[in-house]
Amino acid sequence: MPVGVIMSKWSWYIFIAIVSLIIITGVVVDTRNARTSFQELVVDEIGDPHGSQVISSIYIAEFLDGENVKSITVTDIQTINKIMNVFAEIKLNRSDKELSISSSNYYKVMIQPDNGPSLDVNFNKDKIMEIQNSINIHKKYTWTYEVVNDFDYSLIEAMLH
Repeated sequence: MPVGVIMSKWSWYIFIAIVSLIIITGVVVDTRNARTSFQELVVDEIGDPHGSQVISSIYIAEFLDGENVKSITVTDIQTINKIMNVFAEIKLNRSDKELSISSSNYYKVMIQPDNGPSLDVNFNKDKIMEIQNSINIHKKYTWTYEVVNDFDYSLIEAMLH
């Protein structure tokens, strides 16, 4: 008889089942964490723009090959609400795709509330989006996301042209 504990056939099955359950749970949790929304990343972070937190301005810029070619700053609350509604229902999945801000065409929307962190939303026409928080360094603000539902940014384009 070898030194150590000898496991019966059923003990091995139980061990493999437990390890499998742990791995499956990890995959499910990771998949769930990969899904988020603009609401969760931005609106919930700064507060409801119609209630507890007022957005004082939104800066919008278009970049071509890393250069700012057009930009505006919006301070009118009705226009701010229209812009926020463009993003309101966006659903996001974490993505391995990258938004290269030095060599691509993309838009930047910087949301500045009266108090609290500003949030930068960078996105391109391929529906790749990065959201950065000026204060919070949570890992969800370091990921790149892909928009998985309809996203009509024609209002953003129209405001710049």
